Amino acid sequence: APVFTALFARLFLAERMHASFALVVLIDAAGLLLLTRPSFLPCPPRICAAASDAAATASAPSAATATATAAAATEYAYGAGAALVAAVVAGLLPVCTNKSGGAPWTAVNHVSCVLSAFVFTPLALVGWVVADAGAAGQLADGVAALRSPLQWALLAAISAVSSAGLALQTLGYQRVRDVASASLMNILEIPFSYGLQALLFHEPLEPLGLGGVGLIACATVLNLTARVRHSRADAERAQRENLVCV
Repeated sequence: APVFTALFARLFLAERMHASFALVVLIDAAGLLLLTRPSFLPCPPRICAAASDAAATASAPSAATATATAAAATEYAYGAGAALVAAVVAGLLPVCTNKSGGAPWTAVNHVSCVLSAFVFTPLALVGWVVADAGAAGQLADGVAALRSPLQWALLAAISAVSSAGLALQTLGYQRVRDVASASLMNILEIPFSYGLQALLFHEPLEPLGLGGVGLIACATVLNLTARVRHSRADAERAQRENLVCV
């Protein structure tokens, strides 16, 4: 998403792209690879052992297996396409928020919440029910789960955290001058979630994952220092231009 944010910021905000931005993106990408661990990287021993056991106990290939494989490939293509669209939309969001700087952040958030609750979510639900035959059953199961007080408490906590995060994000993007660099800060969500996963669900921390966390942390520091340096350079340039005009 930050790559798309940089492109949109260049088109709609006339922001200049610095070489440090590309370097930060590359380091962040390397950190993400270590954290997400794609298929071409070695997997953790516990996951590899589970996969080996599953392969050893699997039956011979059959028509059902081939059908399941084709369905999995289709689902992967759908997921990859959805992720790409999400990255484009997420990349456009900071630019739109920055352009809305004349509106109070409360107005931006309230309009977003109202439209989401009464327009976009109902439309999405209708589309889901029409496209997926099992959607109605899943919706019924979700409504049944809301009978638990714990679920309502979790929903309230999620709403509070989401509202606070959205408010801070709106304020930040409205006031920042370099939207592309600011959008790179969102990647800190991933190592933060990685640590919470270990803390709350007792998932072991892998060496490659910790290396990815370290790379993302280094990229964030580099991004901040580069932004400070560029801000000082811009201020000095503006001061020289004012002296020339005088």
